[in-house]
Formats: sequence, C-alpha cells, structure tokens
Amino acid sequence: MEEILKFKNFSMAYNTNKGKLIAVNKINLSIFKGDYIAIIGESGCGKSSLVTGISGLIPKNCEVSGEIEYNKSSIKNPDKFLGKDISIIMQEPMNAFNPTIKILKQTEEGLKKHYPFMTKEERLKRMAFFLNKFYLEGDVLRKYPFQLSGGIKQRILIASSMMLNPKIIVADEPTASLDLDNVKNVLNIFKIYAESGNTVILITHDILNAFKFASKVAVMYAGEIVEYKPSGEMFKNPEHPYTKALISCLPAVNKNKKFLPVVDGTVEERYFESGCPFYNRCPLKKEECGSYFKEPLFNEYFVSCYLYKQRKDL
Repeated sequence: MEEILKFKNFSMAYNTNKGKLIAVNKINLSIFKGDYIAIIGESGCGKSSLVTGISGLIPKNCEVSGEIEYNKSSIKNPDKFLGKDISIIMQEPMNAFNPTIKILKQTEEGLKKHYPFMTKEERLKRMAFFLNKFYLEGDVLRKYPFQLSGGIKQRILIASSMMLNPKIIVADEPTASLDLDNVKNVLNIFKIYAESGNTVILITHDILNAFKFASKVAVMYAGEIVEYKPSGEMFKNPEHPYTKALISCLPAVNKNKKFLPVVDGTVEERYFESGCPFYNRCPLKKEECGSYFKEPLFNEYFVSCYLYKQRKDL
C-alpha cells in the first residue's frame, strides 16, 4: 500500500472568550491510495474542522500544530495541491456559487487553470460527461445558481471536483441535500473512483451508508479519532463504547423494537487535552479512564479506550 496522506500529531484549537476550544486533538492517521474512508460522529466532533485543516482555510482565531503530509510533502502551501491533487467538496452548496455568474463560467474555471491545453470544445465535452454521471443535463451550465435547487447545485459541485481527476477527494456531507437515489449514486461513484486507485475521504452523518460503501471507517468524538477499522469489521465488532452506542441507534439493528435507543447527552466543548473525551457520557467508565490510552489493533488500526489495556492486563 502506498501512503498518500498522513496526519502527524495534528491539532486545531480556536481562541474563544472561554479559552482555547479544542476542535482537533493530536490526530495521527495514515491514508493510502485506493482508500475510501468514512469519518463519522455527531455534530461538534471535529469532522469539518479536519477538512478545514486539509484545505488550509484556517480562521485567524485558530491555532494549528502538527502536520499534514501529501505524498510525503507538507501541506503548508495548500494552493500547490488543491484542485488537481486534492479536491475538497465543502458543505452548503447554496453558498458555493456566485449567484451573478452562470454555472458554465464557474465550473470551467478549474479546468482552465489545471488543464490549460484544453480547447473550449474539450472542456464542454468533459463537463457534460461528468454532469451526466450525476443525472444532470448540459443545459444546467447555462443557468444561474439561483435558478437551480440545492440538490442540483450539490451534484454540480461533486461533478466539478471529479472533472479535475484529483488523487484525493475530500467530501464534507456531500449527500445531505440529495434524495435517496442520488445518495446511492454519489456514494457508489466514489466507491468506483477509489477502486480505480484514487482516494476518497467522506465526512458524513449517514452512518449506515458509511459502513455500506466505505472500505474503512474512522469514528471521531470531541476532536479525536476514537476507533479506526475496516468498515465490515467495525460494524460486526465495534469496540469503543462510543462506536457501540452509535451503531446501536441504527434502525437497521433495531427492526423489532418500537423505540430506537439514543446516546444520552451531547458532545461537550473541550478545553483540555488529557483524559478520555467520552468519559462523561460513557456507561462503562472507570476511574482509570481519566488517563488517555490508545490500543493498536492490527496493521494501522486502533481503538482509543482504557478498557482494552485492562483486558490485556488480565
């Protein structure tokens, strides 16, 4: 396996009136060519902040430490990589386009920059080809953004990112505004794209589809990846208490129950680094869980839970 993206002790903290709010805390993760990774977790767990870190669009009140490497080169100058090497699909398709400029001009901008040798005809042909993959006709290119629905704009964003043939696609909630048929189509296209040797990082709240389509799943909680495994293995055998709680809430595993279980409480704002971030909500917590512990499982996979150290010590 060839490593393409690596997080090395990567952290992000926002300066607020209450202190430094930790959004991402000491992430260490290796991502390889052909990986289709889904990152799941509740709102406020740091998933979108991680995307912000990759993009380099860091707010002024945010302090960053550690490093992200693309092909063993540090992403300190994201302009060098964004677009043709790493394509990022941000949330909020309604805000992604300039409402006064037609879709054609905005969509072909990336092709002009990264494929300057292309003729106008070649650009139009390429745009039509990728739009068609997402059930869109070429006539959307002649429209203004305000003439299109949120779902159509979302699909145009996804198609635009793939037109550049990037090595890595980072998609932050790309299916949130889509109907079920389009959700399955998009996630399946991502799967095929990864199988062709590229890499897809999917940020999503759609937990069941994350396990269904992605090859690996990373579970984030309060800025940390608490469990990382192949998707099939994690679904069958979740180990971290938070992972177990998320999966236990899925309708697919509660078919004969009248009410779905819930995870009590909410993700707390975090202003300190030590200890288990899930401690206050964990039904299995012990006094020793106040200290942080990460247990390697196999290959590059891991679970961050003190209970597994106890199990090994028995």
